[in-house]
Amino acid sequence: MKNTKVKAIIKSIISVVCFLVLLAVCTYYVDRTLKDKGNYLKYKEFYEEEEPFDVLFFGSSRMLNGVYPMELWDDFGLTTFNMAQHSEGTLVSYWQMKNAFHYNKPKVAVVDLTLLQDDKIMEHQEQERGYLHKALDHMPLSKIKYDALKDVTEGIDIGEYLFPLAMYHNRWNDLEEIDVYLELPQRKGAEARVGITKMYEAEWEGRTVATSINTEMYRLDAMVELCEEEDVQLIFTLMPATGMSELEAMGEIYNYLELYAQEHNIPFLNFEKDKGVVNYTTDFYDNSHLNPNGAKKVTYAIGEFLMDNYEFAPKSAKTQAAWNQAWSDNLGAKLGEMILHDDHENLNYYLLLVNDNTFCFDIKMPDVSYIEAFGAEDMFAELKLTKEDIIFDSTEDAVVVTVYDEETGAYFHSAKFIPKK
Repeated sequence: MKNTKVKAIIKSIISVVCFLVLLAVCTYYVDRTLKDKGNYLKYKEFYEEEEPFDVLFFGSSRMLNGVYPMELWDDFGLTTFNMAQHSEGTLVSYWQMKNAFHYNKPKVAVVDLTLLQDDKIMEHQEQERGYLHKALDHMPLSKIKYDALKDVTEGIDIGEYLFPLAMYHNRWNDLEEIDVYLELPQRKGAEARVGITKMYEAEWEGRTVATSINTEMYRLDAMVELCEEEDVQLIFTLMPATGMSELEAMGEIYNYLELYAQEHNIPFLNFEKDKGVVNYTTDFYDNSHLNPNGAKKVTYAIGEFLMDNYEFAPKSAKTQAAWNQAWSDNLGAKLGEMILHDDHENLNYYLLLVNDNTFCFDIKMPDVSYIEAFGAEDMFAELKLTKEDIIFDSTEDAVVVTVYDEETGAYFHSAKFIPKK
């Protein structure tokens, strides 16, 4: 009788344990399916990298849309990751940096200061709370994540950030293919915004310097200290963002930041103040973000600076093979973007994408008036295209762009753009 009771108890315990394990597994997969995949998949590549990155990039969407790690690999052989997120100020960037160093410590950390703010999240700020999820949901449960949330939320219930399922449990009706197959283009954290807004250069002459700012509140002091402790070289940038730098008060603050960087022997790459890197007629998506044309130029300028000023460790054969494969996957993503913007009307957007040293292209049109018909004068000038570069063909009432591989001549894609009557 006693043995029967013991067996019954053991059986009950086993049943409970099995139920709890099954519940945990189901909760894990439900959580993974329902939560924001853009966040999960973006940082998945970061955590899977086996060797230390050469460079990590931190900041807001100005950095997110302004630096392309895959281009840095192709042009300079640098392994980098863009950790930046939408509306991420320097306080959250500090915690991103601290978490990142715990898992993969780079040679160099580049922090953009365009969006200088303390990121404190109040309970009524629904949009800001959403941005915080984008920035921190990817962090594994740890004391760093807990400390980050306590710092940023100032007493708001942090349960929804520690366990995102609490927020995403009602996403069933919004699920898409990406939520099931868990795939994103290989961009190593970066995003692209395809569009053109003609901008203007902000005037810096005569601007004074702010008397002071609270560098401790913006976590600049903490960033400097952390990088010194971890032996990581720190660089500050100011990405081209006319919408911010046109404000006289922000210009004065940016001048102060430049002095702050000098005092701490930190390179300060001010792409808004230093002219000649971007073309203000073709390189902006809007007044705060670069399009692919501008991002590639800024990326290349940063790559040159890095190669001129730092020495990076050679890459293992395994790392080289993995990054070469990622570059190949990235090439497929670029072609996918071309197909997406083959809408027969917006020639400018398509030219943004083919303006890439990865591709060569031919352009056919009946006569040069088609350039004006599409308002594409600025992009043709940016591409340095003259009449001699155009194939004049009167058989079609359209502009036809054919993209191919320069070395092999392999055909990639062809798009036809028909002017509105």
